[in-house]
Amino acid sequence: MLEDLAKSIAQLGDGRVKVRVVLADLSDAAQVTQMVNEIKDVKVSVLINNAGYGANGQFDKVDLGVQLKMISVNCSALLQLTHHVVSEHRKALTSNKNKESIGAIAIVNIGSIAAAPCGLPWQTTYAATKAFVSSFSHGIAYSLKNDNVRVILVEPGTIVDTEFQDRSKQPKHAGANTCDSVLASTIDRLRRPNSNYHVIPALHDYITYYASKFLPDKLILRLGAKRGLEYSPVELR
Repeated sequence: MLEDLAKSIAQLGDGRVKVRVVLADLSDAAQVTQMVNEIKDVKVSVLINNAGYGANGQFDKVDLGVQLKMISVNCSALLQLTHHVVSEHRKALTSNKNKESIGAIAIVNIGSIAAAPCGLPWQTTYAATKAFVSSFSHGIAYSLKNDNVRVILVEPGTIVDTEFQDRSKQPKHAGANTCDSVLASTIDRLRRPNSNYHVIPALHDYITYYASKFLPDKLILRLGAKRGLEYSPVELR
């Protein structure tokens, strides 16, 4: 599948684009390290940290191994890959007197509007991992802004045309996002260098996100619990 995708990308680029497929289990830190070693000869201009998954259900009923791997994929791998790309970029800046010739790099982190500061019942660990992604992205966006590093934090709600709901064993439900709409919003933001680094693609999610900033935590938890319970498998409630 990945090899077919690589061929398609190469064909779209009329032979000007070279694609290297590197396989790794992002829940395994050793494999992430191996992947980093395999791409050390590649100058990464744009890193998209898109890998991630969720799990709904009562905390103690969701398999512990699933939750630990979720933290590894959603947080640890993202941090490790970002650290590699930024470190290599800084080495280039340090070794070259003409910093402008190095060019800017971009880090795109895919978060979620589930990243409520007060937490979300029934998807507790997933929401906590996305809160990490949000906090981490805001922090490095500010600290690296003078180093030709752009950080884009994308926080969509449900994306309907992926396997996310199946992977997290959620009952099928509608969402305001598609892969194409999220991608279009992200590319649009990347093309505007002086724009805000925070992207919430759908208007419905935008309203939900900012409403949560003014609502009391108890109300957010109550509303989140109702929705989280609906999205949880019956056997994990």
